[in-house]
Amino acid sequence: MKKFLIIFFLIFGSGLGIAYGFNAGWYPAAFISPAAGDTKIIWAKEVNQVNRASIIYYQRLGAKIDAPTKAQIRLAALDKIIEKALISNQLNALASPELTALVEQILTKYQDKPELGPAAAELYGLSLEEFYKLVLVPQAEREWWEKKLGEEGQTLEEWLAQQKQTTKIVRFLKYLRA
Repeated sequence: MKKFLIIFFLIFGSGLGIAYGFNAGWYPAAFISPAAGDTKIIWAKEVNQVNRASIIYYQRLGAKIDAPTKAQIRLAALDKIIEKALISNQLNALASPELTALVEQILTKYQDKPELGPAAAELYGLSLEEFYKLVLVPQAEREWWEKKLGEEGQTLEEWLAQQKQTTKIVRFLKYLRA
């Protein structure tokens, strides 16, 4: 009887842990395997966070969001995260001190602005740390990489299209497939 109770509670506890993990978004939404670079798993938690912030932003602008619009926003959120991962992978390979200095400069520039935290919370429903991680730093990296590509005579859109063709991208969830 003791063994039965121990096994029962182990199975029950494991089930609760798995349910909590799924509820919290700790399951893969997509898998990115670039031709050169590190493989990355995009977790549903990150997709949900970007999706939620985007919906809050559009609602704050007064837009009415129906089910098809929510689906489009969800797909756009995943696409942005995929693009962010591709750019980040490329920038990690370059390891440019110029980029590091730029990101540091942006972060210190906005640390002096006390209104940024409440504005991020009001517009996106994000904390200041989440806003840095999801918006400011990726945007700074994107702009820097776009500038570098421009110097080489290539646009960011062309580069991203080429990367998406050569990168194996697997979307695990049916509602995240275009």
